[in-house]
Amino acid sequence: MKTLMIPALAALTLPLFAGPAAIRGDVDATKQLIPIKKTAGEGKLSKGHWLPAEKQNCYLYLSKPVTDEWSDFIFTVVPEKSGDIRLNIGGEWSKEPGDREFVLIDDVTVNGEPVANGSFEENDGKKAKNWYFSGKSVTLSDDAKTGKASVKVNHDNRACLTLKAEAGKNYEIKISAKKAEK
Repeated sequence: MKTLMIPALAALTLPLFAGPAAIRGDVDATKQLIPIKKTAGEGKLSKGHWLPAEKQNCYLYLSKPVTDEWSDFIFTVVPEKSGDIRLNIGGEWSKEPGDREFVLIDDVTVNGEPVANGSFEENDGKKAKNWYFSGKSVTLSDDAKTGKASVKVNHDNRACLTLKAEAGKNYEIKISAKKAEK
């Protein structure tokens, strides 16, 4: 009986040790091979270690745990060359797809200015204008920090935006985020 109880208790406590939900911002400049650096901000920084060596400095991602309350995720990047950089906003990766938690995002700004439809208010009820989405489960939510809409994303279902960037210029990116209800 004791041998059955220990695995059962371990299974019940496993969710208590699962990692917290996290917002993840990927900055991708691999298409034009533009090296990028993080110069300020919060969150865990990583490079695109899975990419070929010549592209690894052209892709970075940052992640920060989120809670049930809205908070801001702010970081600054600098491209070494001018060109297009893509911002992909999602959640953190987990080995098990079912553990890739959803987060809500709202009020996306660059250098203190709202990006086109960064509050997701312009939408058709299913998708927000001026954004493109990877995956099938990106959805609008009425749980917004401001206004009436936010977007629900995770690692496999991201909100994406392309930015025109100038070499050597700081780009402070701010994303409001919170853990999504299941």
